[in-house]
Amino acid sequence: MPHNFLLVWLVQLLTVGVLGGGIYILYEWYEGELVGTSYLVAGLVMVLWTFGGRFISLPLLRRPGNQEPKFMRSKTVQRLPRQDGSVLQVEFFGPEDGQPIILSHGWGPNSTIWYYAKRQLSDRFRVIVWDLPGLGKSSKPKNNDHSIEKYARDLEAVIAIAGDKPVILLGHSMGGMINLTFCRLFPELLVSRVSGLILVDTTYTNPVKTCIFRNHVKIT
Repeated sequence: MPHNFLLVWLVQLLTVGVLGGGIYILYEWYEGELVGTSYLVAGLVMVLWTFGGRFISLPLLRRPGNQEPKFMRSKTVQRLPRQDGSVLQVEFFGPEDGQPIILSHGWGPNSTIWYYAKRQLSDRFRVIVWDLPGLGKSSKPKNNDHSIEKYARDLEAVIAIAGDKPVILLGHSMGGMINLTFCRLFPELLVSRVSGLILVDTTYTNPVKTCIFRNHVKIT
């Protein structure tokens, strides 16, 4: 694991170097310090590689197999309208009478990141995933409210359509923050509607408050 971390760190550092070098070459070419089309092409290739290199490198380096994650969505879907104008995409996997478990993803991706969880748990659990507003197939709120409290209220709406059994809540990253905020806003539901809480790589507070430059960032 430490070796993999070091490799990833070195690749990220190399990417920053390539991007900076490409920008420098383009600037010098623009200023006339570097003359020739070859410098222009080299600078453009270096810049574009840092943004689109994965589409070039990954097909060459990866070794596809049966365990490779796939883009998987369910045919059992509910579209859940909200008062703020957003519509939540909620998908169901597994037996209807299974123990319901609601998976809340972090900020940036969508519910398709739960490929392995859906594949490995849906034989005995009622796996329920949802796209956060503005991500995946969920539309964003018209009032631009992207607060954790808004998402926690959305989660409460998802729980309401999860069936009669108390649910297990699993949240990764911001999904965990949403779960914890739900517990704060709806403590009366923790016994009657929630039977378990699983938190993965998350925090109890705004993560900006824990970063190195927290004193230079305005937190609202």
